Amino acid sequence: MVSPDIAYITSDQEHRSVFAAGFAVEKVLPLKTKELATWVR
Repeated sequence: MVSPDIAYITSDQEHRSVFAAGFAVEKVLPLKTKELATWVR
């Protein structure tokens, strides 16, 4: 789990369910405001 307070579950494989929506992480970015702002533009 990503967080004990949020119901996110991670996996290396796709799992389909009628109870949850899935998504893929395409890129992991550092938590630096200036770099994120540049990437978003």
